[in-house]
Amino acid sequence: GLSSLPAEQHPVLLSSTSFALLCQLSVKNIHLFDAPDLINILKAFVSLGIPHSHSMLDVFETHFCHKVWEMSLDQLLWVADLWRYLGHRVPRFLKIFFSYLNLHWKDLSLTQLIHLIYIIGESRQAPQDLMQKLESLILKYIDLINLEEIGTICLGFFKSSSSLSEFVMRKFGDLACADMQHLSSYALVNILKMFRFTHVDHVNFMKQFGQIAPQRIPSLGVQGVMHLTLACSALRFLDERVMNAVAASLPPRVAYCRSKDVAKILWSFGTLNYKPPNAEEFYSSLINEIHRKMLEFNRYPEHLLTCLLGLAFSEYFPVELIDFALSPGFVRLAQERSKFEVTKELYTLDGTVGIECPDYRGNRLSSQLQQEGSEMLWNLARKDMNSKPEFLEALFLLETMLGGPQYVKHHMILPHTRSSDLA
Repeated sequence: GLSSLPAEQHPVLLSSTSFALLCQLSVKNIHLFDAPDLINILKAFVSLGIPHSHSMLDVFETHFCHKVWEMSLDQLLWVADLWRYLGHRVPRFLKIFFSYLNLHWKDLSLTQLIHLIYIIGESRQAPQDLMQKLESLILKYIDLINLEEIGTICLGFFKSSSSLSEFVMRKFGDLACADMQHLSSYALVNILKMFRFTHVDHVNFMKQFGQIAPQRIPSLGVQGVMHLTLACSALRFLDERVMNAVAASLPPRVAYCRSKDVAKILWSFGTLNYKPPNAEEFYSSLINEIHRKMLEFNRYPEHLLTCLLGLAFSEYFPVELIDFALSPGFVRLAQERSKFEVTKELYTLDGTVGIECPDYRGNRLSSQLQQEGSEMLWNLARKDMNSKPEFLEALFLLETMLGGPQYVKHHMILPHTRSSDLA
């Protein structure tokens, strides 16, 4: 009954002692509740806006874990969605739910399958063997799936870092091409994320995307714009109409960008080696935004390095930002705080500045870090030599043309450019 209270009364209720007592009693008597009772209580928690950090939620998760095998697929999907809506992570419940699904996955209807994939994406986790089973179900239902459902599937697989086969991605691309005008921008962004993740190059999809994206970009949120731009960069797809629309739309709303958005957009333009017609306005607005976001870059130092490398690829060298990024304090912070290995990025930035900015007198990397960066990149180059098919083919052809391996040298002329050079 409390969950049907008007929303404006919720804050008073949540802070009242009688409500705290009611919560304590629910926890104390939780063993008396069957699965439908628990679901109704969870629905009430959502309606009332219970804080996701409330201590009793862990007790309810434990009890739901005991009830998984008594519930239907619809009930389990409903419960998982309610937990998602509360914003409370339930890894134990999901683990048991996924075990249940490993036995019952063939029973999922198309609607249940789409719902499940969405939940998996939002929880950012799923066993890979389950995701492979879900892919076989996607193939079973492929002729019944609509465009928006394709977008939801791509988002769920992308967010849970699960791959889809090239066959499925090509099929999705074909279905989207058949009616791209009616594809929502939300679905379009999600399908592109998955093309980027799987590195599948669907030429017809990208061509049609190049035609419809420019008019959609001004009304797309900046995160969506970032994902479109990054997909173009990752797939090595340069469409000037798309890039010009991105560059024109960003300066007036650059304040809405996160540090990550600024970084990925600069990186994309830099790696595609493209300068838009409004380059001065575009780059100056993004450089100004980097200055404004320095506190955020202290939390995510790898994003500052990505920004500066993207700018360097586009021949922009904001000296005061480079001096800060190569300062001992920031280098230490980047190595300690970043989730990623940043030595390669620091080394690339330092080497680029050394060649491109002869008058630069600011901070540079220590010789020890330069040495570490050089070794890292040489090890990566050697890995290319042993694994990448395009590298192996070039090596084989050169050796054949020149008369043997003794006439081919594999080295790195400029190590900081991360290029394997065959001479």
